[in-house]
Amino acid sequence: MSSKEGYDVLRLIEHGQSCYISSEYVKGCTLAVWLRYHPNLSKERLLEWIQDITRQLGLIHRCRGNPCYRYVNPYSIIVTQEGQLHFLDMDAKSNEEQLRFMQRRVIREHFLPRQQAYYQKASVRLDIYGLGRTIQYILSEADPEPPLKRREEARFHKIISRCLKDTSKHSYQDISDIRRQIPSYRKRKESHPKARKILAVAGTAILSAAVATTVLWGGYKPEESHEPATEMAEKKSINKSAVNEGTVNKDTDDQEAADEEAYLELAMAYFLELKDYKKSLEYLALISDDYAPAKHMEAIVKALDGGGGAGEAAGVRRDLKKHLLELEKEAPKDQKDRCDLCLIKGYSLLESKDGAGNILRLGEEWLGREGLDDREVKEVKEYMASAYEQTDAFEEAAHVWEEILELESEEKKREEVYKKMAVLYEACGQKEMALNTCIKGVGELEDSKDLGILHIRLLCKDTAISRELCVQTIREYIGRMPEILEKEEFQKLQKEYEIRVEGEEVWIGN
Repeated sequence: MSSKEGYDVLRLIEHGQSCYISSEYVKGCTLAVWLRYHPNLSKERLLEWIQDITRQLGLIHRCRGNPCYRYVNPYSIIVTQEGQLHFLDMDAKSNEEQLRFMQRRVIREHFLPRQQAYYQKASVRLDIYGLGRTIQYILSEADPEPPLKRREEARFHKIISRCLKDTSKHSYQDISDIRRQIPSYRKRKESHPKARKILAVAGTAILSAAVATTVLWGGYKPEESHEPATEMAEKKSINKSAVNEGTVNKDTDDQEAADEEAYLELAMAYFLELKDYKKSLEYLALISDDYAPAKHMEAIVKALDGGGGAGEAAGVRRDLKKHLLELEKEAPKDQKDRCDLCLIKGYSLLESKDGAGNILRLGEEWLGREGLDDREVKEVKEYMASAYEQTDAFEEAAHVWEEILELESEEKKREEVYKKMAVLYEACGQKEMALNTCIKGVGELEDSKDLGILHIRLLCKDTAISRELCVQTIREYIGRMPEILEKEEFQKLQKEYEIRVEGEEVWIGN
């Protein structure tokens, strides 16, 4: 960059277990701007910066009175001309313009939890959430050399995921817990071909990172990171030899177990968030055959992906129920909520009343948890509604679709939900509820020809309803949406109920 700006930043002074804050003026730019112009940085610097940001945030929390920073995002961190990082002094008048910028909606939406629309009350949890989003942003913008290994990507995924789970019992409670899990840089002795970076590493928020970058900088580089299969095979061979020789110590075993859990969580993220089954299977392939949950998960993903060919898919599905039952027993405790989502999807493939019963059981249990994502809640309820339909519990299915309606914002999908509800209420004999659903749907979606036709059919089918009301309703719909006359569904109703239309006049048979 040709020009530099000056900022008042925090100077953190450690003294034993305490920390003191002062302010100093530095020349530099925000981390977000720096990354925009310098995405190609060394891997060593990338890891050191993430560690330093985390360290400084921990020091702030140790200051007298246990203050919290509140505004943790890439726009509150300054990169000096010397390449040092500092947090902005948010109490300095010189930073008021930057503070106003961070309070803009486009920034708040991507660096604050969904349930907190504004930077209001400061808290450690808010800082941890902001740190997770900041690390996510850095990894999405940076193109380090050498690139991150899969193990490092998985480690960061787990860190970010736990930072963003602000209401989960597995979320971080202290910054020091995060620092211990950040990968450290180790120089490679052998050369390694440059790999491309991963699309995003942030668990339940993979898509959010892409949205954030697109909104803020007008583009995103959807690239991936791949470690050569030969190198991975070599690593597995070395590890197995070491085990046979009795040279692997407990720390190594614990680290490998942690890495395998991280790979499993990353595989589930690709499976659940991006529905990228092939990428999910790639990460599952990195896990040893002895780690049972991954084997069961692999069977579920293959079944949903079609299993290759028709014959192979049939074979995969024959064993699917066994793998579903085993995964339910052996799911890691700290990933049970994600595993349950995978199980719900897997049971839907069985297309049986037994599978439907398991979906309803798991769905009820999953919905009883705290801090759930609305998108996932809606998806689970859709599976549950279909399961109720499969067991002929039409009224229960209609009630669940009504709950889904409260979560759905897209107009076309809301129309489909209204239609499902009306048909289900009709199927269980609740004619009044079916009619009211159509009326409510048309009142909201005034141009919905499908709901209008469904309303007409329900009226004409019910012999207890006067033909005058049917005629009046048909006339109103034609006046509002004359193109309804061209719809094949309406023309079928005309034949079935002897409906004649001439201009504005409408007649209906008895």
